[in-house]
Amino acid sequence: MNINNSGQTLIETLIALTMTVFLLTALVVATTQSIRSSRFAKSQAQATHLAQQQIEELRNIRDRDGWRAFKTLLFVSIGCPVGVPTEFTCERIINENDDTLVDLTIELSWEDRGTHTVRQRTTLTKWAY
Repeated sequence: MNINNSGQTLIETLIALTMTVFLLTALVVATTQSIRSSRFAKSQAQATHLAQQQIEELRNIRDRDGWRAFKTLLFVSIGCPVGVPTEFTCERIINENDDTLVDLTIELSWEDRGTHTVRQRTTLTKWAY
């Protein structure tokens, strides 16, 4: 008796090929998601660093040039300072509580499958040295 197994072999091959396609698709999706997450983490770390750097620069101006120069510069300069990459937009939110106290928030935003924002807040005071 002669049994023909060619149909069964074809089905096994199609099943193996389908499983391979599903596996490769899953690997591509996982790799793509990993790259997106890595790009977001890099942008978030960079934005956090740049916002903190702006706060430190303003603090240094206050310490070096005095309160009056600091407040003049604070209200005159707007937008991103020189050196901030163009993919970021910058905003300073200033709340002057009185003549000796300024609440400062630096916001850096960027687009990456939606808008993301990093905020750094501090309170700067007029102090005598």
